Amino acid sequence: MDLGKISSIMSRDVISLEPKEILMSAVEKMNFNNVSCVVVVEDKKPAGILTERDIIQIIGHNINLNVTRLVSVMKSPVIAISEEIDIPEAANLMVINGLRRLVVVDGEHNIIGIVTQTDIIKNLSIDSFISFKKAEQIMKRKIISLGRKDTVSEAVELMIKNHISCVLVIEDDKPVGIITERDITKSIAENNILNNVEVIMNSPVFTADKDINLYDATKLMEKNKLRSLVIVDSEGNVIGIVTKSDIIKNLRADYVELLKNMLKEKSRALIESE
Repeated sequence: MDLGKISSIMSRDVISLEPKEILMSAVEKMNFNNVSCVVVVEDKKPAGILTERDIIQIIGHNINLNVTRLVSVMKSPVIAISEEIDIPEAANLMVINGLRRLVVVDGEHNIIGIVTQTDIIKNLSIDSFISFKKAEQIMKRKIISLGRKDTVSEAVELMIKNHISCVLVIEDDKPVGIITERDITKSIAENNILNNVEVIMNSPVFTADKDINLYDATKLMEKNKLRSLVIVDSEGNVIGIVTKSDIIKNLRADYVELLKNMLKEKSRALIESE
């Protein structure tokens, strides 16, 4: 994996709100700015964070978005990093803590940026992939789906129940659409939560063959701004799905293996020099 610093890939344009703001303001701001989270800031310091996944969990518990304040539902404390840490270290922190983004702070813990899985993945070079695994080797094989006439609320229930970031829309055993956390957030902001999924789903669905390697998969996802890539067999039937989290986990495993090999080489060199 590339050993650059987080400062070279992070976004310095952080979408933020104060703790006293209501949840609906966060949803609308995320939708307007096309971002996956809002950082709750107090005195220039990160006090909490609210993500699209949090929003889905919240509406699943029937919490009123128009009266509930961010301070009561935000995730806190925030896991923050320095802009000087290496990219692989940031990826490692994401995997260990089950996060898809990290807040970046300066020496006084003032917020100066944010780095996401997308930032890391879109800056990967071919050298980042130590082992050229195929999508089939890391994809999730359990496919969660519904029909185009099912409701957005049902999609939310499936996401919560299965701890997933997207749901496929299937018709005649073929993928005709996909619904992501961002689509749900947008439907809430635009008051479409009661509609059928066909109203908000992304269609057509971008798919890839099971033999595509991870480097090509990441480039396909970046080109088409995808969070998930649907994997199909030779007949176009869905057999799995690869997310950015899956790719980050694989890169971390590769990086750990690289460090082990480097340590072995150093140990061997020391022994030979004695």
